[in-house]
Amino acid sequence: MGKLRPTTRRREKIIIYGHYKVGKSTCWLDILLTAYEKGYDGRFFLIDNDNGWDTIRPEYGELEDSGLITVYEPMDMTESFGMSREIAGLAEAGDWIFIDMIDWFWEAAQEFYIERVYGDDPEDYFAEMRRAVKEAEAEGKGHKAQFGGQEGTDWPFITKIYKQFELPLTMRSDAHVLSVASERQLDVNRGASAEQIAQHKHVSKMAPVGQKGIGHRHNTVMRMTVRQSGLRQLTMVGDRRREHIWKDKIGSRTLDVKEPPRAFTRAYLRRVAGWTTSNK
Repeated sequence: MGKLRPTTRRREKIIIYGHYKVGKSTCWLDILLTAYEKGYDGRFFLIDNDNGWDTIRPEYGELEDSGLITVYEPMDMTESFGMSREIAGLAEAGDWIFIDMIDWFWEAAQEFYIERVYGDDPEDYFAEMRRAVKEAEAEGKGHKAQFGGQEGTDWPFITKIYKQFELPLTMRSDAHVLSVASERQLDVNRGASAEQIAQHKHVSKMAPVGQKGIGHRHNTVMRMTVRQSGLRQLTMVGDRRREHIWKDKIGSRTLDVKEPPRAFTRAYLRRVAGWTTSNK
């Protein structure tokens, strides 16, 4: 029986984003189930802050018990730092790291910064910041007022905190990565550039939520949607050095994704990325 294998030495770095309940998490689950069924020379690490594994543990807990997948469920940024370092130290070439959901860590980094620098609960901090903004607007200062973590000079520090978690996994590890994120609509009035909007025009101007560089640190960026019929679809926003495959082989920027097993694996890893389940 053939095993699930890549046919090149390329390291997969995929981010899948979309609205809630469209099946984003089924993509990493499909890779895991296909590997379990067909065999795979590697291990799996799941960082789960979306309670996804908890809901399917009764059905797939044997995969965790067997050691095929190790599940991490961080509660805050401090735990996330430790888990990131541990996974980066354990994961090897050929292993898979699933991050579900990656935008949670960008929000957690902001909360971590606020608590450490200002000593406030994030809820109290943002309420106070909003009050101060309203007062500034009443005084005619508008958006020029500066408020804590939302003031421009603080964002580089928040970004550094966030990257302590993400970079060991996406940039410094030899393992494949599949990240899941929610989505937001790009708007020039909220800082989006004309170039960004043009790049995402075919996906209704929707982009992944999170630290603004996550799209650059993933080679493959796809948006997941679901049709009224229930059919899930992945639309390619960018796929470094593979966009010609979508054009020449697929003939479209959209893939239909069926239910696991061998759903995302068949739709993307095999058809586009060239993975195989042969004995070669």
